[in-house]
Amino acid sequence: MDADPEDIRADLFGGRDKIKVKNVSDMLMDIAEQGLIFYYQDKETKENYLSIPKWKEVNVIPTIRTKASNIPCYSEDVHKCLQDVNKCMYSIEENRVEEKRIEKKSYAKNVLLLESEYQSLLADYFKGNEELLKQGIEKLDAYKESSGKVYKSDAGAIRSWVAPQIMDSKVSAEDKAWGIR
Repeated sequence: MDADPEDIRADLFGGRDKIKVKNVSDMLMDIAEQGLIFYYQDKETKENYLSIPKWKEVNVIPTIRTKASNIPCYSEDVHKCLQDVNKCMYSIEENRVEEKRIEKKSYAKNVLLLESEYQSLLADYFKGNEELLKQGIEKLDAYKESSGKVYKSDAGAIRSWVAPQIMDSKVSAEDKAWGIR
């Protein structure tokens, strides 16, 4: 994490005038010497960083809430250890989280859905009628093909406008079959 003593002072101690930036810098060095953090500086930009050696053991973050960090992990080539070099004995593990991507299945040329999204649409919006869902997917595919439109979520597009159109046309077709206007 970013370890600029001035920022840490502002974040942790607010406007307390008794605690100076030098005090925060000394605190960081003391904590680093105790082995609780690894305190280092980028050789080029001179930005300070800290890493918590046992972070992964202590904090279990659900993969759905994780994202890649833009803070560089310690590397002897790129960083300078700010604490006593003899005490820089920790090998910092790569704390970056591999983003696990669940592959979407192609249900049409331009329509990608997760299996769970497909099942949810089938149950919630098309009342278990797979033929209607396939019509909806074809309708969305044709629209995306002709317009070049891109959606963040094809399932969201089906929920918002495709399913209501398909279900309305199904109801009106049934009404016509029964002679209802």
